[in-house]
Amino acid sequence: MGKSLMKVQKAATESGVLRRNRRHLRPILSDPATPAEDGLQQAEPEREPHLSPSPEGPAPDPPGTPVRTTFRDPPENILYPAEEVLLGIENRLVCFVNRFYPPVISVTWTKNNCPVSKGVTTSAYIPNKDTTFHCFSTLTFTPEQGDVYSCTVQHPALEEPTTRIWDVDVERHQDLAVDLYCGLGLTVAFVGVAIGTYLTIKKRYCH
Repeated sequence: MGKSLMKVQKAATESGVLRRNRRHLRPILSDPATPAEDGLQQAEPEREPHLSPSPEGPAPDPPGTPVRTTFRDPPENILYPAEEVLLGIENRLVCFVNRFYPPVISVTWTKNNCPVSKGVTTSAYIPNKDTTFHCFSTLTFTPEQGDVYSCTVQHPALEEPTTRIWDVDVERHQDLAVDLYCGLGLTVAFVGVAIGTYLTIKKRYCH
């Protein structure tokens, strides 16, 4: 009987304490954002920054940038010796391939209609200012009278391969060089005569 009376008195006391402190406890119980008893607040989730697209759009290309209008450009190629041709003296033939796009190309050589691979070197693709490319293919050879060399270029923009031919004709090349030297000498002579005549006439009229 005594224990039951003590339980009733304890329950009544706790009930009275709750009623007296209900006004202070209501904000804590009703507001989940209220700080806890240990003084720590709940951390708010971080918000990602809002990125709006630039009203100016993408940056334009700098002025003067070449604009490609075709997907393929066929190559141009020429064949010539690197040094003066002398029989029995080692030399190099140069196949210069220029202004092609895309940078994919094949150069093959022949000597007297027979394929040649020994002594052949090909440079890397070198860009031009107009977005095309160029490269060099060289063949080291020893010229002998009557030999015929060729370089053949294959490229996706070509309907068929292009071939350039060069033959060893030292006499013809030497005759051409003599003709060039003679022509240059005659030109210098004519210019000298013209200048001398002009100065003579000018001197006569000045007196």
